[in-house]
Amino acid sequence: MVTDYLERARQRLLLAGDFRIAQDAPPGLEEWLLEREEPGEITLVALLPSALGDEHLKGVRDSLAVLAGRRAQVGEKRTLVVLLAAVDEPISPDQQPERWQILVVQADQVLVVPWVADLRRGLIAVHDGADPVLAELVAPSPPASALSPGRTPGEAAPGLSFPWVTAVLAGGIVVIWLTMTITGGSLDATESDVQLLARWGAAVHPDMWREGQMWRLLTANFLHIGLMHLALNTWNLWVLGRTVERLLGPWRLLYLFLVAGIAGNIASAVFGHPLMLSAGASAGLFGLLGSLIWFRLTSPLGSRIAWTPLLMTVAINLGFGLGLSHMVDNWGHAGGLVGGFIAAAAAGVPAVAGLAAPRFKLRPSRQAGVALLLLAVMGAVVAGAVELPGPGRDLARAEQAIDAGHPAEAEPLLLRAVSRQPDEPYLRYLLAAAYILQGKCEQASVERVRLMGQSPEFGGNQQLEQLYKRCLKQ
Repeated sequence: MVTDYLERARQRLLLAGDFRIAQDAPPGLEEWLLEREEPGEITLVALLPSALGDEHLKGVRDSLAVLAGRRAQVGEKRTLVVLLAAVDEPISPDQQPERWQILVVQADQVLVVPWVADLRRGLIAVHDGADPVLAELVAPSPPASALSPGRTPGEAAPGLSFPWVTAVLAGGIVVIWLTMTITGGSLDATESDVQLLARWGAAVHPDMWREGQMWRLLTANFLHIGLMHLALNTWNLWVLGRTVERLLGPWRLLYLFLVAGIAGNIASAVFGHPLMLSAGASAGLFGLLGSLIWFRLTSPLGSRIAWTPLLMTVAINLGFGLGLSHMVDNWGHAGGLVGGFIAAAAAGVPAVAGLAAPRFKLRPSRQAGVALLLLAVMGAVVAGAVELPGPGRDLARAEQAIDAGHPAEAEPLLLRAVSRQPDEPYLRYLLAAAYILQGKCEQASVERVRLMGQSPEFGGNQQLEQLYKRCLKQ
């Protein structure tokens, strides 16, 4: 009974509590001393059988107190050591036996306290002010009602010690950029060569509609424009990806990144600039932030994520994008954030053995169906089976209509595009051309005047000037 409990507690701490096997553990505790570092605090948990003699317990306490002192000094953080002992005989939940009380050590930044698990009664005695989530993770026998359907008390929470999906995504993005740079012939090829980005799958508006290349909504997530763009997104992916992969599991991470990335590019295509070229993993990264918000709201372990730093991270990144609106795809970021939140709701957060079921959780079959439905919708858009609206589509159709000799069809499309992007000279250039080709010289003159104020290069275009003179002679 004791061994089974200690193994279950160990698995919960490793997989759901963000702990890892501690280094420099005293002899006999190499696999049973776990460590977690957080802002301002380091926590060590030693899993001990109750059969240890008093002198042995004191020796373990002293060794761990010395180890904690080193941790506190190096990290300049308060260090808590929990001596978690399992007892297979009833004890009072309100008062620990004297043999446990004498194990308490408090000095400077170090606190050593015993926690005693009463396996017979399914209770745990902890020190005052203990982390309630940590206490739940090591609770010896949670009530059956607290377990999620289909899970047993011994079932491990999802997660892996190494974030392999995060590593594969980050590594793949770096390899793609290096290959683009080598084939481009210079270190700044991905910054200066628009055609290179387009060939590799950047989301080029309005080419996606004109040439039926909606697959760019997916491929653009793995391309980056310049070394700084690559470094920033790869680092953020490594930091955020490891967290999400640990909390939600590797396959959910991959699902969230893909769905959020596509959702962000859809938002950019529908609401963004019609002539934008977008690339980068930012939409997927914002999606991971959205999934953490869902985790915070619904998971029984949600309190492990503090609201303030999470929301501050979102606000700072969105604010940074707004401050550099001419360089940053803000619609992509916002779409990725919302897409990640919705994708996390569709996939759900994993149940954790021994804790209450997640809030807002559907039955596993329905949860899988909702997630697959969302993925299918995204796949249909990427495959071009669902046509997206937006200024890019209007521009593509208008160009095709003018080329086909149907300027009257292009006019309403261009008027709508200009109403969305009144400062884009190319749109007014096409609108002026559409007016001229229809013989609407007065409207064309108004557009030419506006165009000259915005861009003399477009306004003084020789071809447009010749068309306008021909219009006046008619």
